[in-house]
This record gives sequence, structure tokens and C-alpha cells, in this order.
Amino acid sequence: MNATAIEHIHVTDAQRAQLDDLGYFITDKVIDDGTLMAVREEFIRFWQEEITGARKTSDARWLELTENRPFISQLHLRGRACDAFCRHPAIMDLCRQLVGPDADMTWNQAIIKPPAEKPYPFAWHQDMWYATHGDYARNANPEIFLRNETGITVWAAISRTTVDNGTLWVLPGKHREGLFPHKWDAHNRDWEAQVDTSYRVPAVMEAGQLLVFRKYVPHSSGPNISCETRMAYQIGYAVPGARHVTSDFESPLLRGDEAVASPHWADAL
Repeated sequence: MNATAIEHIHVTDAQRAQLDDLGYFITDKVIDDGTLMAVREEFIRFWQEEITGARKTSDARWLELTENRPFISQLHLRGRACDAFCRHPAIMDLCRQLVGPDADMTWNQAIIKPPAEKPYPFAWHQDMWYATHGDYARNANPEIFLRNETGITVWAAISRTTVDNGTLWVLPGKHREGLFPHKWDAHNRDWEAQVDTSYRVPAVMEAGQLLVFRKYVPHSSGPNISCETRMAYQIGYAVPGARHVTSDFESPLLRGDEAVASPHWADAL
């Protein structure tokens, strides 16, 4: 265990207040360097697999985005280190205190941004727009799925994140205004929220820190103009029952405040 990492988290009153008021807060470093290295290694392996797959298609733009702005989903099904990370003790502490004694993981994806000659930003958006427009919304239970307070998103810095290497930016307080209209950008293949971004704030973190935010917080990332590859792991957590019919998107995390063993990797906990 890295001496600078804290294995467990106590959410302070100030952090709870900031989450309610601004929609987000950032933890201290809570993930040790050995865990981060194992996740980075799996990210790189899965990224290369995605590039290999994209090269087999005739979609040149998809290959370009896969090489320069990959989003690789559901890694708990593909790698032991990624599955274990989604169940890290510090993250389960966050869920106990902010989601409740019963919690599910609802989504996870690697977000990798290497240095590039061309800019590859990701447009301002709300995750709930993606969650309500497409296959992911199928069988959703609106009584749970659509409520802001029923879940959190954890955006983990797997490498350090800076403004130059394309860290995440957030719009404080906008989570309280519901879902904003979004426009589809066919070239960049992302949705862009129609929202005032003049009060944006960068989430600058060292590797091992966690950005915790509500489901409706608008966020974006800029281009990577540095010489380093930025890696982040975005994971969603919510109370059970967000979907009428469960799928591989979900995985039980806590029941009665107790950790649930991974259904995919027997020794993940």
C-alpha cells in the first residue's frame, strides 16, 4: 500500500454540502500506486484490442477516434484488475455513505486521452442524456433511474489529470436544473449540451484521487496538448432497481451494508 493513499473514506459534512450545492467533490488520494498500475496495464491491453477491432472495419473515423479518444466500456467483464477496482474499499465507502446500504454498479468505462496533433475534446454533456437516449435506457425504471439523488458517478484519476492533458471540466450547480437539450455531432460522434459553460471548473487531480459527482452534472474534457497520456476510469453507482430487467451493465456491490462478491471474478474482493 502506498503510504500516501488512504484505503477508506469518510465523507465529511463539507463534502456532502458541496455535492448537494455544486454537484461534485474531489477526494484525497485513496488508491495506491500498485492498484493504479494494474488498471493502467489492463487499459492499455483493452485499448490495443479495440484498435485492432476498429482496423477490421471500413470506418476510418471510428478508427481515428479509437486511437485518439477511446471510450472502452464494461471492463469489469474483461479484466480482473478493473473489476476489483470497481469494488475498491474506498469506493464502497463512498457508496455506503452516499448511495446507501444497498448499491449496484451501473456502468464503467475507461476514458483514455493520448497526446495528439489534432484536438480531440469531448463535448459538454450530461451522462443522463446518454443514459436516456439509446440502448442503455432500455428497461429503465424512471422512479429510480431518473432521480438525481439515487446514484453517484466516480471519475477516478488513473494517471494524473491536468488542464494540458485533457482533464474533466464541470459546471458547478447545474445538476439542479435537470436535463438540458443536446445536439448530436455526427463527425465527433457525441452529444453536445446546450448550456452556458462560462462558469466551468477544471478537475485537476493526482493519480489515485476520485472526482465524485451527481448524474446530471454537465461535464466535458479538453484536448491533450501535453506529452503524457491521460487515463481515467468512470464508474456509475446507484440504488438497486434502476432497471426493470437487469443486464451485464449492472453488478451488485452492497447488500445490507456488506460487500457482495463479484459474480465474474471469484477472488475480486
